Amino acid sequence: MTIDATAPALTTHTQRIDPEYVERERRSLSRHSRLRTFHWLAVFMSLVLTFSIWQYSRTQTALRTEARFTNAAEQVAELIQERLQKYELALWGGVAAMRTHDNLIDLHKWQTFAANLEIEHRYPGINGIGVIHQVRKEDLDTYLTEQLRDRPGYYIYPPHDGKIYQPITFIEPVDINAEAVGLDMVHEQNRHTALNQARDTDSAQITGPIVLVQDESKQPGFLFYAPYYQSDDHDTLEARRVQFTGAIYAPFVVHKLMSGTLDKDRRSTAIRITDGNQVIYDEISDQDLDYDFNSLGVRQITMNFYGREWILDIRAGLDFRAENSGIESIALLLAGLLIDLALLLLFIVLTRANRRGLAFTDMATAALDEEARVLQTTNAELVQARKAAEGVSEMKSQFLSTISHEVRTPLTAISGILVLLERAQLPEKQEKLVQAGKKASENLIKLLTDVLDSSRLEAKAVELWERDIAIKPLVEEWQTLARGMIGKLEKDICIVAEISDDSPDKFYADDIRVSQLLNNLMDNAIRFTKQGEISIKTYPIAATPSDPEMLVIAIADTGIGIAQDDLGLIFERFRQVDGSITRERGGAGLGLAISYDLAQLMGGDLKVSSELGKGTVFELYLPTHGSNAKGIDIE
Repeated sequence: MTIDATAPALTTHTQRIDPEYVERERRSLSRHSRLRTFHWLAVFMSLVLTFSIWQYSRTQTALRTEARFTNAAEQVAELIQERLQKYELALWGGVAAMRTHDNLIDLHKWQTFAANLEIEHRYPGINGIGVIHQVRKEDLDTYLTEQLRDRPGYYIYPPHDGKIYQPITFIEPVDINAEAVGLDMVHEQNRHTALNQARDTDSAQITGPIVLVQDESKQPGFLFYAPYYQSDDHDTLEARRVQFTGAIYAPFVVHKLMSGTLDKDRRSTAIRITDGNQVIYDEISDQDLDYDFNSLGVRQITMNFYGREWILDIRAGLDFRAENSGIESIALLLAGLLIDLALLLLFIVLTRANRRGLAFTDMATAALDEEARVLQTTNAELVQARKAAEGVSEMKSQFLSTISHEVRTPLTAISGILVLLERAQLPEKQEKLVQAGKKASENLIKLLTDVLDSSRLEAKAVELWERDIAIKPLVEEWQTLARGMIGKLEKDICIVAEISDDSPDKFYADDIRVSQLLNNLMDNAIRFTKQGEISIKTYPIAATPSDPEMLVIAIADTGIGIAQDDLGLIFERFRQVDGSITRERGGAGLGLAISYDLAQLMGGDLKVSSELGKGTVFELYLPTHGSNAKGIDIE
């Protein structure tokens, strides 16, 4: 409903709306009490927009799904190639180690090299790393003699009468590869052919699919070769064949190659790897729980590396479908339809609301008139209640002041009697009782003093008697009192004082109240510091057009500190940050509140900063030229 800005104002005499304005609004409400053409047009346009957004979302979802599958497939291929490249680096590292020792590396040195390589951690998937020597028939006896010196049971198998032997001399770790030690590459075509290709090309090569003799599972495996030569001068094919000395090799099984980051549990796709006509790894099966008969993506990638051609068939599974279900577009459609329905319902509700608007306005006006009368009555009652509360507060302050004074007189007498008993040389047991009573009376006197000060401050009955105060004697007196309290409590705390060079010699203030303030802060610092340091520092703050010249007295400790969330509580009456700490160290929660009010009364301020577990710093700001204040309002 639109209200005419030119409608007559309510009359101050009757507080009623002008009748002509009421009639205009009634006619407007009548026109809007039924669905009109523009309502249906808005619903229709909303439906068109909803279906357009849904169709666009479907298209974008399909494109995004295709891109995600392509990325997942290419990532698998990249990870396989990256892992094989890491294996190759390990092999060339072995070649470098061999060349460093002039191709004469022994078993012990190879074991040291392999141990430092940390194959299990750095190169997951390979069974080990070893050395293959090429031995001519005329050098065979010498070769065997050298190997039998360290390993009496070493032999080359299977036996043959060829002119060249290519046995596995070393392999680490040997415990899982023992059956491979001594195996001659010449005996099997795949092994021998790939080794010769590595020799002729001076590059890393992989065999065709074989079964590793040390692999009990008998799954498809491979040998990875990196050749080494007698010297670096082998640029031609003939030179490489003449100078070929052997190869560093690594056996691996394909299913171990696919472990770790390539494991199926880390992917939402299934893989089949084919080498030539042989499937060497296969995850694609319609018996698999993740098999998707209507897969969202199928791709074949051909990888040519190290003399082999691997074909990767990659198929998206049910997990991929769950991650790319396209439910966003369906959710958008449902949400749009719900919004359209809500829009129609809103129009219906608005038309009904318009029919009831006028009647409701009349009722609301009557209710507002009644509420105004109730508010006037309530305001009058609140004024009376406030006056009564102020009277009670004044009576409370007078009562606290009177009772504190009356209780303090007999308590002082009791404290004096205890002092006399302390000097009477009583037996040890009675002496301890007198000491306990004396300490309790002192604590109670301090509590009564604090209550009396608090009530006086609250009643604005505290007067300041200001005079010149010398800073140096004030600080020295504070040090003496602090050391005395620390000695009495037998704490390992160092007292440090520092008066800045630009501090004034004197300042004008109430010396008794300043001493009370500093003693409260000293008592607080000592109680909450087990060991470390308590320091007092003074320095001035120059006057500004809006603020007088201030003297800052900072007291810092290395105690338990205060949490940031609790800093706002410490200046409140009878409030302590941690009740368990208070029970251990004493205190009623009045000292800091009184100190804060006294600082305000003297025209200054008391600020605190702290870090839990590292200590607290209180900064007392006092005007150097005093204040004429008589009291302060306490909330």
